[in-house]
Amino acid sequence: MELLTRIIGNNLCIAHFCLSYSEAISLYKKVQIECDELDVEDEFIKAIEVEFLNDALIDRDLICVSLKEIKLFNDITQKRSIIGVARFLILPDYVNLTLPVSIPNSYENQVLEKQNDVLKNFRLCLLNNDYATLEDVDIVDMDCVVRYDLRFIIDGEIIAVYDNQILEMYNDEPLQPQRFVGAKIGDAVAISDVEGVVTDFLIQKIQKKIPFNETTPIELLKEKGFVSYQDLLNKYQRAYNQITKIEMYIDYIVDFVFENAKIEFDEQIEEFYKSIDYFVYDKEFDLEESEEKRQNLLKKSYIFDLLAKMVELKDPTLLKREIDIVIDDFRNYYLNDRYDFYDLKIYSIKNRIFRYLKKEGIFY
Repeated sequence: MELLTRIIGNNLCIAHFCLSYSEAISLYKKVQIECDELDVEDEFIKAIEVEFLNDALIDRDLICVSLKEIKLFNDITQKRSIIGVARFLILPDYVNLTLPVSIPNSYENQVLEKQNDVLKNFRLCLLNNDYATLEDVDIVDMDCVVRYDLRFIIDGEIIAVYDNQILEMYNDEPLQPQRFVGAKIGDAVAISDVEGVVTDFLIQKIQKKIPFNETTPIELLKEKGFVSYQDLLNKYQRAYNQITKIEMYIDYIVDFVFENAKIEFDEQIEEFYKSIDYFVYDKEFDLEESEEKRQNLLKKSYIFDLLAKMVELKDPTLLKREIDIVIDDFRNYYLNDRYDFYDLKIYSIKNRIFRYLKKEGIFY
């Protein structure tokens, strides 16, 4: 691989690269074998980063602290060298991350309060992931699954019907499920009346979801991979408490650094984080809030990336030692294998930071 880099501002790096056709086609064929056809192009870009780009940057003493935004200007079908560009942030020449010496008792109490919600969240998680049995009932409540026909009516005449729709009362907040509570089979619940077009739900069937509990047959629990209800509860509770603690502790550390450390956050860094959709704290942003808050959240994402790189450089084996535990935590927390890879990646990094800071005595 040939590589040409330039630094803009304090630590935004633009890296132009060229991969020979022989290097590219060999890597592309390897990717084709290892992944689904629909994912080949994305996985090929990731493979270029892992197999070539990362080592080339290390050879130039460039330490990446952020996601790499990579674009290719041509594809493998053209049977010539692959040309592309990567944008990313590198570790600045000097950065001082001022860390707390401990976590205040008041914040520890907030963590415990959040952990006390475990049973409420456990019940909702059981319902959302079909760790439940269905029982026919006559009246809708917030634990029900409702089958209905969606109807559009003008002047009392039905003009369109979409039958056999499903409403999960515990999981369909946009539909304001509270309005269905108390309804019975055959009831028509009006949803809207816009310019003379009435929309309603004609209820056809009501089933109550009974979450798994101490009386659930052992065969149903074993189908889900648990030896007993207590086994299910214990694994969920452990995962919930661990993930809650790590999430809240790392948020405290990031906030502390944000308030106490002098972190240079120039226009190039800000624009970089605005241009990508992979960063931690922008999820908290409300469009109605100020641009200043948006900038602060972007800066916290940068601080998080700096913390992650600091820990990685000090103990590069830590993530590998913990990855199986992290995956088990996620499976038990979500009670399925359909969790978001982005969330898993972020949590694995937070877990790494947490383990390191615990070893350093900040967490107990």
